[in-house]
Amino acid sequence: MLCTRLVHRKLNLNLELDFAFQTSPVNSPNLRLVRCGGTNNLWVHAMICWSRVNELRDEVGCEDFDEVLEIFFEEVDEVIDRLRASPNPNTYEADLHFLKGSALNLGFSDFAELCGKGEKTANENNAESIDLSAVFQSYENSQSEFSAGEKCSVA
Repeated sequence: MLCTRLVHRKLNLNLELDFAFQTSPVNSPNLRLVRCGGTNNLWVHAMICWSRVNELRDEVGCEDFDEVLEIFFEEVDEVIDRLRASPNPNTYEADLHFLKGSALNLGFSDFAELCGKGEKTANENNAESIDLSAVFQSYENSQSEFSAGEKCSVA
């Protein structure tokens, strides 16, 4: 059993995790340990980049942040709904590029990463091999994680 204190100063995240590295480092769908730059340093990777969320909220203010959220969810839901209803491999690259950019702006890091991989796959003329169900599931998981962690609300 290895006890590691993982500290990410920018997020003020201070977690102490016990894990057996040979088996399952972190038993959580929303956290995983990743190696940084091929070194032996381990970092916790969360589904939502809360530092980006906080940065955006600080930039626009809490009231305008709620409007940004509303626009984000409306626009992303529109693309997701279209992809579900009538998937067209000819539009995957542009659609996934849009979703990736939107996700990065709001800190949906896992969703953005998956969309980026799909965009690259579509760019390589392999759009049919993209697992859209994984993209949809990642978005749903990110929404749930965001809703559970989001603290900004207008009274």
